[in-house]
Amino acid sequence: MSLTLQNLIEYSNTAYNFLRKKRENADTKLGYAINRMGKPVEKALKPYKELLEEQQVEVDEINIRNASTDKTTGVLIYDTAKDEQGKETRNYKYTPENLVKRNKEIREVLKTYEAKVETLLESPATLNNPYFCTEIPSDLTVQEQEAFAGIVISTMNVSSAPTNGESKKVLEVV
Repeated sequence: MSLTLQNLIEYSNTAYNFLRKKRENADTKLGYAINRMGKPVEKALKPYKELLEEQQVEVDEINIRNASTDKTTGVLIYDTAKDEQGKETRNYKYTPENLVKRNKEIREVLKTYEAKVETLLESPATLNNPYFCTEIPSDLTVQEQEAFAGIVISTMNVSSAPTNGESKKVLEVV
């Protein structure tokens, strides 16, 4: 199975949610396989993360360039707020003209990066030595199976997933 960075992002998000869904999921054979593949998947996603970080740096610079400053000291004007994780964030203040300019510049940066990201997401992802689990938990959804296929579950027919409440041995190996 050929993987793209988009496949790895879907896998990564699905794996994270699977492990958080129930504490005992981490103790299954699938949970073990997901944890074992954590570092290789992270390494394969490195170009994507670097591109997003580069984009964020440009957006941050646009925000600072267009933010209002104190007339006497030249210091940026902002207030702070805490996000959902309790992390403090800066909310810069803008004049109406600078806000319009800022938004236009950010849209241009996002368009530029959108094309780069789309190209990157379709590029082949190299994931050496996938580790396949030997049992599929009975409550694994079709979406989860599709996201895990080729990474921690061997390529298989989705209809062969267990439906009777028992784990099923994966017989097909790539």
